[in-house]
Amino acid sequence: MPDFCKRRLSRKTAILLAVLAMWILGSIGLGLMNWAYHPWFLELRGYDVRTLGQIGGYYLERVGAVTPGIGLAAMIIGISQFRHPVRTACLTAFVFEGILTVIRLVRNPWSVVPNLNQSIPVLAEIAQLILLVAFIGFFTWFFIRFANWMEAIRALRHFRQMPKPK
Repeated sequence: MPDFCKRRLSRKTAILLAVLAMWILGSIGLGLMNWAYHPWFLELRGYDVRTLGQIGGYYLERVGAVTPGIGLAAMIIGISQFRHPVRTACLTAFVFEGILTVIRLVRNPWSVVPNLNQSIPVLAEIAQLILLVAFIGFFTWFFIRFANWMEAIRALRHFRQMPKPK
């Protein structure tokens, strides 16, 4: 781990802060999405292009709304004391978002649509979960590599500023 953060977070603190970041920023993002977007779903049926496009677009928009929380959680876990931070970040996001996915699937909000094949929203929820876990894994990996790169640049600048021997 790079040396930019002299005192790293403990494991319990990092998990707690990551879950709080995903929860608070995800809720704010989803609230703003629903406030600004007001999704209208027209003529939802089976596996046709219109239905798949509307529901797929809605779930991609949900992923975009939750992404800031996922990114902050990745940074928090990246500066923690975990030996495998990418694996830990993926597992944390999988458990947190998996619980939320199960809650949404149990509530079954798509049952109000009479002609909709109910497997479409279930598959979209699962795809959203996989995409969010992949995003937090990538963000954690990228943050650790970026921090290492920044440390190398800082060390190079320090090396260049040293006086030359005569």
